[in-house]
Parts: sequence; C-alpha cells; structure tokens
Amino acid sequence: MSSSGREVVARRSVVPKAPPTGRAGRPRFQPTEEQRQQVAMMVAHGITNPSIAAILGLDEDTLNRHFATELEHGLAACTSRVAGSMYRKAIMGDVGAGQFWLKSRAKWRDREAPITVNNLGDGDVLIDSKRSMVEEMRSRRMAAEAEATEAVTKAAQTAKGAA
Repeated sequence: MSSSGREVVARRSVVPKAPPTGRAGRPRFQPTEEQRQQVAMMVAHGITNPSIAAILGLDEDTLNRHFATELEHGLAACTSRVAGSMYRKAIMGDVGAGQFWLKSRAKWRDREAPITVNNLGDGDVLIDSKRSMVEEMRSRRMAAEAEATEAVTKAAQTAKGAA
C-alpha cells in the first residue's frame, strides 16, 4: 500500500507481438486437375454440392471458391461429350444412334403404321396390330441381315465345293 492508503497495482506494459513470419493454420488449398475432373463428373451425375464437398474433404465455401467453373459447366461438358459420341456413331452407320439423333435434334417422331385390314375371303377379317415405324425398320433390317448371312454361307459352301 502507498502512504495515502491506496493499494498500488503494478501495471503491465503491453509488449507488441512480433510480426508473423509465416501463415498460421492450414496451408492454402490448391485443386489438382484430377480433382477438377472429378468435381465436373460428380456434378454431371447429379451429386449435390454439399456431398461433393464432403467427398473431397472440403468446406462447401472452399468448394464453391475453387471449383466454380466445374460446378457451373460440369453437366454441359459431359452432355456435350455424350452428344459428340452419339453423333459419331450415327455418322458411322449405327441405326439406333441415328434414330436417337434425329429424334432429339431434328424433332423426328415415331409414327404408327396404318392398320392393315385383310379380307380372308370367308367373311373373317384379319386386322394387323399397329406397329411403329421403328419396329418396321428393325424387322426389315433383321430380314436384310438374315439374307446377307445366307448369301455369305452359300458363297462359302460354293467356295468349298470348288476347292
């Protein structure tokens, strides 16, 4: 105590801290190209952003900050690749791919074949069931393939007989 009867409290002087020499905490996140592709693919498959963040072990804010482009364009990029693949298959002669392409891009639609009524002559009438144009094309293609197979078989047998 002081002579005046008051208690004297020692004051601490505030010592300024030394400037930081490096960053404290976690190192800054740097996404890899593999992670970018993985995020784009997960977006294309409909996985939600919180799930993607959990899979990568990131906070959702970090995911949004570092993968904004992939999150925005992932679905469009994958759809574009599939469409390109389908187009190449259609051009190379894949009938199914061609039909899909024309239906989706050129607005082609299946039409029902007309109903055929055949009079059997004895008063009975045979009504063929409706068949779509796709089914008709498919059956014609199968018949053509069977004819081609038969022709190849005959040619092979002829070649064996000549030998």
